[in-house]
Amino acid sequence: MVYNQTRMLMVSRWDRIRRIVVLTVSGLILGLWASAEVQAQVTPLLASQQMGRGINLGNTLEPELEGGWNNGPAQEVYFDQIKEAGFTNVRIPIRWDKHTASSSPFTVDLAWMDRVEEVVDWALERDLWVVLNAHHENWLKQNYQSSINQARFDSIWSQVSVRFKDKSERLLFEIINEPQGMTKSEVDELNQRVLGIIRKTNTTRIVVYSGAGWASSDDLLQAAIPPDPYMMAYYHSYDPWSFAGLADGVWGSTQDRVDMRDQIQRVASWATSNQIPVMVSEFGAVRAADYNSRMRYYSVYVEELVDAKLVHQVWDDGGDFEVLQREAGTWHETKDILIHTWPDGPHGFDLEIEGDSVVALTWENPVLHDRIHIQRAIGSQPMETIATLPANSIKYLDAAGANGIQYRYRIIAENSLKGDRISHPLEIRMESSIRSSFLGSPHLIPGVIEAEDFDIGREGLTYHDSDAVNEAGAYRTDVGVDIEARLDGGFHLSHVSLGEWVEYTVDVTQAGRYVVGAEVASLQGGGRLHFGLGQAQSGRLLIPGTNSWQTTTIVSTEMDLEAGEQVFRFSIRGTPTFNVDRFTFSRVSGTTVELPVLHEVVSLYPNPVHGLLHIDFDQPHDHGLISIVDMLGRKVLTYRDLEARLELDISHLSPGVYGVIWEVESRVLHSQMILKH
Repeated sequence: MVYNQTRMLMVSRWDRIRRIVVLTVSGLILGLWASAEVQAQVTPLLASQQMGRGINLGNTLEPELEGGWNNGPAQEVYFDQIKEAGFTNVRIPIRWDKHTASSSPFTVDLAWMDRVEEVVDWALERDLWVVLNAHHENWLKQNYQSSINQARFDSIWSQVSVRFKDKSERLLFEIINEPQGMTKSEVDELNQRVLGIIRKTNTTRIVVYSGAGWASSDDLLQAAIPPDPYMMAYYHSYDPWSFAGLADGVWGSTQDRVDMRDQIQRVASWATSNQIPVMVSEFGAVRAADYNSRMRYYSVYVEELVDAKLVHQVWDDGGDFEVLQREAGTWHETKDILIHTWPDGPHGFDLEIEGDSVVALTWENPVLHDRIHIQRAIGSQPMETIATLPANSIKYLDAAGANGIQYRYRIIAENSLKGDRISHPLEIRMESSIRSSFLGSPHLIPGVIEAEDFDIGREGLTYHDSDAVNEAGAYRTDVGVDIEARLDGGFHLSHVSLGEWVEYTVDVTQAGRYVVGAEVASLQGGGRLHFGLGQAQSGRLLIPGTNSWQTTTIVSTEMDLEAGEQVFRFSIRGTPTFNVDRFTFSRVSGTTVELPVLHEVVSLYPNPVHGLLHIDFDQPHDHGLISIVDMLGRKVLTYRDLEARLELDISHLSPGVYGVIWEVESRVLHSQMILKH
């Protein structure tokens, strides 16, 4: 409490500093100056009120070489697009390690410092608020006790502070991104020490800190608060990770929304009590997730953040979390959600098919605006207004539906005073809502399922495809799934895209452990697939290259299956694209030791990898082991005591192909190949 009172006095003192008053008397300008006083730096509270909605320039300045991952180098036009879209702040993740000398005085490469300044200036020149940080500095997190590492990190911040000390007050310094691997006491000590370094040259610049771990909300609430009047705090949230990060299941239930609101409100209450403004500097959901669930997720997230008055920056990496399509200069649908979602906008938007050809749209109006506009898009076409309704309308029936056509809808609440409020979009395809097996009866397991024999039913019920057309035009031309004839006389699924899936009704004749495989063909490899059958879920399996679209190889994993009729889903979790011929299910011998079902989910990225390999687990195991092996089977790196997410630095390994093996209790649960550049 003493600290809070001291903090209030310090902030109040700055707020009371008198401004320069200029008066004109008889043509003479007389300056009345307050002796030995200067205009105050903006306070964290005022900054938080102005920063508003933002975006990350992710996977850009973090690789060892700029443009070395999935994005090219930063371009000035990006900031024009960010500004024009309506964002008011941008977070620019920076990796300093690969541009800093490893021995004292740990000089940051001048060309890199110049480049970072250039990119920061592009944002500041457009009156955007900017957050500059230290990102992917795993050399420090993994060996923080090293006095050399601490001195090196201190030197980096000293040099950054000096270089940027005269920049606009709109530039904020974030001490470190996600200090996973460090203890709470180490992170608290780091925050305080680096803050002292920054304050030598930037006495009133706003500095942003976090808690330990992956910088979750709980980590933040447990962190020590630096005693300084110019501090803001941040946390990251991709909760629940199974949906937002791994694209499993759907999102949008009442409990889902309650959980999201509770987390945000808990932080907002902490911020008010401690007078520390908070930003959520990373959030989002992968594009492979269920479309309607993802749209609801972003919409509810932004609504709750705005209601809680928390600054935020959506994570945009140009890949799985892409928001801005940089090469095309266009935006995904999530942009309108991020900019135009408000707590007083249309709530609870949903749609369903009534009868055979009518789409029923329903929503709620927290307040009455001027009028309601209904917008619809057919296929990939842009949205168009199809109806204008009175302000109190809460339902609309669209009878223009045609079988086999995919539609997207959204609600716009027109408000001439506050600006329009736009709901998230939802999509639906006008097809039968009845599921049936393509062969007339469920596929039997153990056995073989031809990939093209997925269930009969509408888009979103038995399959999801990125467009409504069977591009290859073979076998089943009345559905959107792309099916192509094989040279051996059969068929396979082709032209697969991220987020697509197909489902099959199956009958598992006997419960137990099965080897589940997919026969796939890929010219270059690198794609990923996922199996789900009943309650069992596989990891994201890597597709190897076969140098052909016809020659197949088997990708397999083991899964514990329950007996009885259920649904098998095959999902595309990563590209480049590949073809899928058939699925095989073989029961493991009864002599095999049966272990508890772990429902393991593993995600490895990026692949190819340059230096830092990310490994995400659905369920960590403290008795597990991750091994990196070379092509001779020799273990070149091991890691025990697995957390939910790992970051392994393999920059010291020679270029080539390596295997990643996850073992729990001497059993291999997951294995994938990676390419080290």
